[in-house]
Amino acid sequence: MEKADREVMRYATLNLNGESRDEALRGLLARLLTSNFVQAVLVPKPLADGSAVVQSLVVDPEQLKDAMPIAPTMPVQSARILSDLTATPNEGRIAAVLKPCELRAAVELAKFLQVDLEHVVTIGVDCYGTYEVTDYADMSADQRAAALQSLGGDSNDAQAGEMRGACRMCIRPIPIGADLGVGLMSASSDSIPLSVSGRFADELAQALSLEITESEPAGRAAAIEALVAKRQEYRDKALGGFAEETASIDGLMGALSACIGCRNCMSVCPICYCKECVFASTVFDHRPDQFLSRAKRKGALRVPTETLMFHLTRLSHMGTSCVGCGVCESACPNDVPVSSLFNSLGEKLQAMFEYVPGEDPAADPPVAVFKEKELVDIAPND
Repeated sequence: MEKADREVMRYATLNLNGESRDEALRGLLARLLTSNFVQAVLVPKPLADGSAVVQSLVVDPEQLKDAMPIAPTMPVQSARILSDLTATPNEGRIAAVLKPCELRAAVELAKFLQVDLEHVVTIGVDCYGTYEVTDYADMSADQRAAALQSLGGDSNDAQAGEMRGACRMCIRPIPIGADLGVGLMSASSDSIPLSVSGRFADELAQALSLEITESEPAGRAAAIEALVAKRQEYRDKALGGFAEETASIDGLMGALSACIGCRNCMSVCPICYCKECVFASTVFDHRPDQFLSRAKRKGALRVPTETLMFHLTRLSHMGTSCVGCGVCESACPNDVPVSSLFNSLGEKLQAMFEYVPGEDPAADPPVAVFKEKELVDIAPND
């Protein structure tokens, strides 16, 4: 996906005709299959008992009848799924319904040759936020309906429940560079604005019988600006307090004190893709006498060891590519503020390199580029 392709944005309208937004989007996805424009669609679907929603690869249009393309939950970061689906070349196309952070993670992974977007049609959906998987599973049908109705920022509606912390501080809720964008933030009661761009634009418009215009939907920019301002206010407050608490090594260790070394955060992170990891090797498998020797030196030794090294190593490896999706913290059994750590320090790293992960496919990630005079303003030569 070249940058030039992404800059040409055209628009269309999906009329609801009395249907719900989910129903109208299901019909749109079904047309992608029945027109043979794609051979499969990656989209959230409910489990048989309705307790949760999971990403599913659908090839039969009939199986889209219960799909939930705007479900406000994210059990798996879909960029990881795309990595599996595109590990070897596919002849047919796959359409993937992605939240903005999932799309940015997929673009970022494509730069590291972990995702092949050549035959993937990305369908980016405006995201008002998601709920923890367990919270969403525990919701009644009425509560889920309220959650969809109250979409908008950091709602704490008693009926709808509270969104994930990572979503409440997300300031990039729009899918940048999607082949097909679903503009929920400027949707009305009878239509949803769509955007088309990229190399599939003309074919998409034809397959979906879209009437293309050049005009951005009225009120969209204002709606996005209002939500981002609300998120920025929450983000500044949350991360500002976290930065103060973790300004020292002792403070950082305190924030990570509940870590049990399960490495769930590493396992679910879409950017942490290394096939061989030092923390999955024998490097940190110490002998009993080594534990005792270190304990004697310090008087006491925290076990499991290497907690700080684990998190800081991960941060140094992929901090500039972190998209802030927060699945790391959602996967933590002890609610360690991993997402706050990566959002706080990752934001500073990304600003330092003037890099926004996943936003521009043509921009090289900082870890892949060597510049002789890099960071001279921060560490000038005496």
